[in-house]
Amino acid sequence: MVRKTAPRKRRKSSTKEQAFLEKYKDYAIKFGKHLRKLRKERKLSQEDLAKRAGCNISFVGSVERGQKSPTLLTLSKIADGLGIHITKLFDIADERDAKRELKETLEDRFFAILAEGDEETLKMLNAILKGILELQREKTKS
Repeated sequence: MVRKTAPRKRRKSSTKEQAFLEKYKDYAIKFGKHLRKLRKERKLSQEDLAKRAGCNISFVGSVERGQKSPTLLTLSKIADGLGIHITKLFDIADERDAKRELKETLEDRFFAILAEGDEETLKMLNAILKGILELQREKTKS
């Protein structure tokens, strides 16, 4: 006699988890993007990471989209699957700080050129900025 088992039911997000994700949605999305970046840097598919971490492939995708919030145990397994220390999963602030630093550096250089640049330099800067703006407009149209 072959014994059939009932199919496993998918765990639904708890009300607490949904409330957490709603409150910290931006952070969950940033975390997911960071996780995706870490995974792709290691040339792993979502399936590869799921197998290494011992979780479901759809769960990995949901975390990367900021739709699911992994437990500490699952985060530890994901970090192991990526071959990194768990704290590297939370290095999101470093990327944000680097972007802010870059903006400040560009701002400083821009204002230095405006203050000290001769007419020819200002015309060059104007042409460069005009070109960048045109590229951005074309990019947003696509």
